[in-house]
Amino acid sequence: MMSTFHGLEVAKRGLFTQQSALYTTGHNISNANTDGYSRQRVNMEQTGAFPSGSRNRLEIAGQMGSGVQAGSVQRVREAFLDEQFRSEAKKLGYYDALENGLGKMEDIMNEPTDQGLAKTMDRFWQSLQDLAVNPEDAGARAVVKERGKAVAETFNYLSNSIQTLQRDAKREADITVKNANSILQQIDQLNRQIGNVEPHGQLPNDLYDQRDRLIDDLSEIVSIDVSYEKSAASSKDIADGLATVRLADALGRPVEGAPALVDAGGDPASSLSVDYRETDGRVAFDSLHVLQPGGETASLDFHTLPSPGKLKGLADLAGTVTATPQSSAVIVSDAFPVNQGSGEAMFPEGTLSFTGSFVNEDGEVEQGETVEIASSGKETMEGIAARISKEKGVEAEVLTQDGEQRLLVRSEAAGRSATLTVAGTGAEGTGLQGTAEGSNGQEGSYASMLDDLDKLATSFATQFNDEHNDAESAGLEGGPSATTDFFSYGNSYPDAGGVYRGLASMLDITGTIEKNAGMIAAANSTSVGDGDNARDLAALRDKVDGLLGEGATVSTFYEGMIGGMAVETQEAKRMSDNIQTLRDSVQNRRFSVSQVSLDEEMTNMIKFQHAYNASSRNITAIDEMLDRVINQMGVVGR
Repeated sequence: MMSTFHGLEVAKRGLFTQQSALYTTGHNISNANTDGYSRQRVNMEQTGAFPSGSRNRLEIAGQMGSGVQAGSVQRVREAFLDEQFRSEAKKLGYYDALENGLGKMEDIMNEPTDQGLAKTMDRFWQSLQDLAVNPEDAGARAVVKERGKAVAETFNYLSNSIQTLQRDAKREADITVKNANSILQQIDQLNRQIGNVEPHGQLPNDLYDQRDRLIDDLSEIVSIDVSYEKSAASSKDIADGLATVRLADALGRPVEGAPALVDAGGDPASSLSVDYRETDGRVAFDSLHVLQPGGETASLDFHTLPSPGKLKGLADLAGTVTATPQSSAVIVSDAFPVNQGSGEAMFPEGTLSFTGSFVNEDGEVEQGETVEIASSGKETMEGIAARISKEKGVEAEVLTQDGEQRLLVRSEAAGRSATLTVAGTGAEGTGLQGTAEGSNGQEGSYASMLDDLDKLATSFATQFNDEHNDAESAGLEGGPSATTDFFSYGNSYPDAGGVYRGLASMLDITGTIEKNAGMIAAANSTSVGDGDNARDLAALRDKVDGLLGEGATVSTFYEGMIGGMAVETQEAKRMSDNIQTLRDSVQNRRFSVSQVSLDEEMTNMIKFQHAYNASSRNITAIDEMLDRVINQMGVVGR
């Protein structure tokens, strides 16, 4: 027969189990507004029936239940929805970064408005038309000069502002990487805490929630692959285990060659860092480093990095370094005045030593031998340039403008591996002393806009200066017959394609024009009042220049730049809005599964409360039975 106290034990188990369910319901209600919290439930299990299946079991009608127990307290969460959410989060982080950055660039370009470059250039062309009508008018000449300065200053503003945006993207990336490293450290610490709890058969649900929230945050910064390993053989099968986090590509597959960011095996978390390349005042994202606990570093090129996210978005916005060599290592000297009689500038006395890179027969960049050249102080810049160019590893040319000449020295090889070192007594006082590095190409929204501005400024300034120098005179009575450049290139220099690198940020009118607007060459003859050249200068607005592309003029090329930027911004916004909608949809489905519903919890609370009360009433009934047996049976005849 069964024990008389069996019913009391069954009721007690029911009482304790319903009490656990009530406590868990209270925990859910308390965390209804906690970010990242997943509702929890008590998994109730039947306890073993009595009697057990054995040879000496009691002979009763059948097995009788022994009550209920709380098998585990488990959070309600769907892993598939987590993966979907993180897949959309990485895309949203990428396109949000693009949309915000492109919006800032649109604000700077400020087109189409009266303050934009297009309108500023239109006013300059119009001032030349006015000068063509009356070339002797000093006021018209002053307007041309001032509006020419306005065009140059607008180019400067646009270029410098976009370079500032590049530096802003770099600073934001540094902050983002710092945040990512903090998240990785926290995930690693939570892994260790979870690993201390799970082997004892417990489910650290609150720690799971904290870890998942951090993984969600990390997925917006970089694309990640998350896998889980059992913490110990004694851990429950429903335990989440320890998380391993790796960089992933756009499809969520681990990036080949990239070590784990967080390792479930127990190694400390890795850390991320970004390497940048700065040339000519521009910043480009070069590589992403994963620093492992043992000191080893894995490097991934940003240009080919297949891992979307906010960090990749910032890189594609500012510009990434490609594998294609673009520029040689270049050093440009100070300017030296040209002798009016000979038309040549003399290079100062001293010695120059050069060490430049060249491409060997195997196609590899190699460092040349150091060569020395002596200048007597009586040799022209052209003569020095010719002697330098005969040496292996270095080339030289002379840049002439506004009555001055500068010596440009470059390495034969181009690309980031190319270097150039100039030293010697002749280099110390001429601005040549130092070391320079070549650069590879850059691709990105800001980098492309800067390149296009330089190309536009080069076409505009060179065409204008060529036409200005082809004039016969200023068209003034008693005015100068010699012509000069109108625009100055500053310290910019031409690359292999003829584009002056950095010109947009340095463009200005020459000192000669600044001092004397009478030097503006308006005439194609020596006749007073001739304004034909001013008319020709104004016609450059619609002149095709092969540097800008087939059939492109200064005006149409700039229109294409603005149109391309607008389309890119619109596409980034469209993608951002679409992905935001998808992510919100996944988030709502996650909430429908995991979020606390106060209505449901109140229903559960009443349900568990009634069960608790019923168990209490059961105990009371059994107590009355026992009282009857103990105190009221067997008293006859006393």
